[in-house]
Amino acid sequence: MPQRNDVEIYKGETVDLPFAMDPEEDIDGWTIVFTLKARADEASALLTANGEAVDAAAGTFKIPLTHDETVLLDAGVYAYDVQRTDTGSEYPLSIGKFTVKQDVLYP
Repeated sequence: MPQRNDVEIYKGETVDLPFAMDPEEDIDGWTIVFTLKARADEASALLTANGEAVDAAAGTFKIPLTHDETVLLDAGVYAYDVQRTDTGSEYPLSIGKFTVKQDVLYP
């Protein structure tokens, strides 16, 4: 069962979203994909990104998002998930709301 984690960022922010397996599990060799949609039931993704292990043995990883990716998002609330996508081991790791806050520089 996926963990529920809500995320907040600012429009245009470069950020590494941190995640940790609970219970701790070795994620060495896993393919992890982040998907952002306007709503969970939407067909197309607004943004996808690959996860990167921080400490694979401890089950920690990050989802790096760049300024060029986040500046394209309007302020608002979206739906996201993080999935393990290895053949035969596909399952969600984290789901939740993804809030983009408006800043002053990138209206």
